[in-house]
Amino acid sequence: MKKIILFFIPFLLVSCSSLKIEKISFNGMIYDADNEPVSGAKIYIDNKIRTVSDMYGRFYIEDFEASKKYLLKVEKQNYETVILETEVQNLTQVAYITLYSSDQLLKLSEKYLSENNLTVADSYISRSEKCSGETVNSRFLKAVILYKTSEYDAALNILKDLDTKKSNPYVNLFIADIYEYDLHDFDSAKKYLKKYLSLYFDSEIEKRYSNLCAY
Repeated sequence: MKKIILFFIPFLLVSCSSLKIEKISFNGMIYDADNEPVSGAKIYIDNKIRTVSDMYGRFYIEDFEASKKYLLKVEKQNYETVILETEVQNLTQVAYITLYSSDQLLKLSEKYLSENNLTVADSYISRSEKCSGETVNSRFLKAVILYKTSEYDAALNILKDLDTKKSNPYVNLFIADIYEYDLHDFDSAKKYLKKYLSLYFDSEIEKRYSNLCAY
């Protein structure tokens, strides 16, 4: 009986060691769309927060099982959340993650607006508003899209609402442009050009206002 026990001990030891799970660390870097590090981003693994990125955008998480798939989520206020499946293979592996801020998404919207790609521009506005909610800038860009699709009344509704909450010379000028050049409502155009000039003096706009008053 003793011989049988001694015979199986090496086998048991080998079996236990072969079942040992290899643990490694997970390293990552988080940048924004301008390639600047993003600090204070929360990193979740399988919906549990594990760490926060440092001032250089770096993060480090220990005790990962090699070759196992994990659900990685990275989030920060006023940034677009990133969710992806990841698998850590070895110690040299580094994850590079890009987070877009709401402002960067609006800049991309402006870019596509300038190229008259309205569908893509609108998608970036929607993504920005998911990060930070509606803002003055996002609503202004929505008004631009409506204007470009000849939905003048809808554009004016947004612009007038923005003007009611906080008067802005560029909003007033946009409203005046729509009334003068598209709707040919010169009295309304004069009203908003006057509001523009009360906030910001421009000799060309002053001349334009005087010409309208001469009618």
